[in-house]
Amino acid sequence: MPTYYYNNYKYTSIHVKYTIKLPRTLSASCRFPRPSCDHQSRYRSVDGYCNNLDNPAWGTPGWPFKRMLPSLYDDDDSQLDCCDETIQFPVRGFYINPLIPNKTALAESRPLPGTCFTIEIPQPDTTFNKKCMNFVRSKVFSPSFKCYSSTREQGNAVTSFIDASQIYGSTLQQQEPLREFIGGRLRGEGSDMLPANSSTTCKSAKLAGKFCFGAGDVRVNEQPMLSALHLIFHRYHNHIADLLSAYNILWDDEKVFQETRKIMGALLQHIVYSEYLPPLLGPVHMGNYGLRESIFYRYKPDADPRIINSFATAAFRFGHSMVPGHLWFNHKKEPLESLFFSPHKIQEKTNSVLAGLIRGTITSLSQNNDRFFSPAVSHKLFHDTETGRSLDLASLNIQRGRDHGLPSYTAYRKACRLPALTGTEPEIKEFLNVYRWVDLVIFMRAIEYQIMVFFVLFWKKTSSQSLNKVEKTRLVVLKVQKGN
Repeated sequence: MPTYYYNNYKYTSIHVKYTIKLPRTLSASCRFPRPSCDHQSRYRSVDGYCNNLDNPAWGTPGWPFKRMLPSLYDDDDSQLDCCDETIQFPVRGFYINPLIPNKTALAESRPLPGTCFTIEIPQPDTTFNKKCMNFVRSKVFSPSFKCYSSTREQGNAVTSFIDASQIYGSTLQQQEPLREFIGGRLRGEGSDMLPANSSTTCKSAKLAGKFCFGAGDVRVNEQPMLSALHLIFHRYHNHIADLLSAYNILWDDEKVFQETRKIMGALLQHIVYSEYLPPLLGPVHMGNYGLRESIFYRYKPDADPRIINSFATAAFRFGHSMVPGHLWFNHKKEPLESLFFSPHKIQEKTNSVLAGLIRGTITSLSQNNDRFFSPAVSHKLFHDTETGRSLDLASLNIQRGRDHGLPSYTAYRKACRLPALTGTEPEIKEFLNVYRWVDLVIFMRAIEYQIMVFFVLFWKKTSSQSLNKVEKTRLVVLKVQKGN
């Protein structure tokens, strides 16, 4: 049995697919460390500690996700091997996305080594000519940081709050390299670009004079528009810092930085609640759930801010059908599959390309939130032009739901007191041609209203001769996408 050391704690793990094995003898050492909080502090800590003075660790990195329903895993303890072929880039990313499934002060989080959970691709396949697609499982966290054997849980690597951590990072180790430590500013590269990050990988690093960006979120380089958003807020931070320094000449660097950071966090909260959620949810739901900015808010110390696992793994992915197949640079359209991990596209001194990208994005319509996916993400996600390899976002999302042990859609309908499915619904019939079980199903149009149509099904194994469910679901998705 391998022995691991984490934050000076020693423990032994037995490799079991869905269960964490930790010895009970450590229970005396597993009392959660309560950090002392400064009740007079004017600023958020970088990792969200003491945001809640009664429960100071709530919403901090390394804390396990919450669950609406108990997990439901397929407890097949078969060997999980990795594909021979790999794609070197990570898989995720929106700008305001408080989800990355380690805070050193959390001694009991103990993420175990990752394992592969590959997606088999029976050949011949119309899109992929390899036998499997790589998939790395989320890190494992012990629920409530208990040290005895427990069900596998996943955790968040960033803060749960809308606190601008995508700009500043969720740990001091992430934040300090981003700061200039002069006048409260963030460090830049060249003509006011984001700082260079030599510890990450992107296509730009192979080009002379170009580089990969660094930011508070590791996904900054995934595609140019995401990089552009990071750059906009980076520059706006420095703009506000310069103004505050000019009007408050006695403030030191730390004071200016923290005041600017506080303003940026409030700015992002305003964008989310006044510009993003209203058109997404509509006025009725904004009112029913008390989300309007005009409503008086009272702080609730008993409100657990942790992200819900099913939200992170299913519902929040509704935006994947809205990803366009191309980006506009002024009047020039470029396919998205050629732009992944290419921040050099906006690295030029005149800012004309950056301005053109922003102008083209805000003047073009987004894709609808529906059942159709752009081939750029369903066929050519993170396409590597040298090897021809790529990923399928739909299949990855399906597999992520299985990795996180999400119960079926029907279970969530029951929990929300919605009518049971009969199997005659149009959305269900396509899946019944593939799956033997009606207790499916789908990350459908979120749970009370039609927020998304996103296919995913969770199953119980029936026999060793059962068809590969991941691949068959992918084929159904592709069939529907083609309008058949």
